[in-house]
Amino acid sequence: METEHKAIITGILLALSLMTALLLESRITSGVKYQLVFIFLGILVSAAIVFGLMMRRAWAYPLGIIVFMLSLANVLWLFVASRSLLGFAFGILVNIVGLVICLFSLESGHIEPYHDDYASPVNLETYDISGQPMTAPKRGRGRPPKNQQVYSNF
Repeated sequence: METEHKAIITGILLALSLMTALLLESRITSGVKYQLVFIFLGILVSAAIVFGLMMRRAWAYPLGIIVFMLSLANVLWLFVASRSLLGFAFGILVNIVGLVICLFSLESGHIEPYHDDYASPVNLETYDISGQPMTAPKRGRGRPPKNQQVYSNF
């Protein structure tokens, strides 16, 4: 499976996981505020994961594993609080599939590690070490005096 397809499927599974949590949250009576904060934070982190997956960053799949595991624990807590078996089963299925996809994607060689532009070979500064003297470039500041040569060490 290609990296783009895995990223799209992981994004869909993250959205389904959050919608399952929202569905189960509507059936609980206590802890609603904490659950809504958890869902809001899940939306923010899921957006970061999808962005990281689309940019092929190496941190996206490990963060996805953590989010799917936390969401799995959240679905278990919501099942204890709401006793909704169908939503629980769907949440468990979605989170386990997302967890498996993230785990198998960790060993893929298609993920590019983070790198800065200053380390690329194109931006390396080179020197002439052949031993021949280098002539300095002429500076364009006015005219040299008559009958004298001007040398610059720059």
